[in-house]
Amino acid sequence: MENANLPHDSNVAGNCGGSESDYELTRARPYQDPEILRDLYHDEGLSQSEIADRFDVHRTTITHWMNKHDIETRPPMGDREPKDVYRIVDGDEKVQYLERNNELGHLVYRHQLVALLEYDPEDVFHPDTHIHHLMGAPAAVDVPENLTVLDAREHIKRHAEGTATDDPRTILDLMRDDFEPMIGGSANSHSGGNE
Repeated sequence: MENANLPHDSNVAGNCGGSESDYELTRARPYQDPEILRDLYHDEGLSQSEIADRFDVHRTTITHWMNKHDIETRPPMGDREPKDVYRIVDGDEKVQYLERNNELGHLVYRHQLVALLEYDPEDVFHPDTHIHHLMGAPAAVDVPENLTVLDAREHIKRHAEGTATDDPRTILDLMRDDFEPMIGGSANSHSGGNE
């Protein structure tokens, strides 16, 4: 029982050095690693609860390790400055951006923003038009080749009739046509011709 004095949660076996045991411990329990915690909390913007869910531990465990490593935390929700823009994902997996102006809120979908790459803003945001996804997919494919502006009534009619989606190969062919010159040019320059 030469290891009887080791902490209960230690993965140290035998006479390993301190740095190796620290490495083994954080590899076995990544939520104890200060770099991982900082990255998830500050860079990815996850909450302590979301980090806890990711590692299947309780939120208080994450709080403990963040405090131990002196990782600065955000103020509680009620004490925070309101954001100018909020990102929301609705039940259909469509990403929305909500702008707060005093008490008024302006909601813009990501597919509307992408559609601006191909269409006039007056068409994209006209009250009588909708942005339609040509290819039906479980999650929205928000690329310009997959979007078109339709009259709102026509859009609703297509969905009601079940004719709202195109064959995915049609959209993929359009996308390939856009990228083929870049790929073809790159492939030709490395084709083993005269050097």
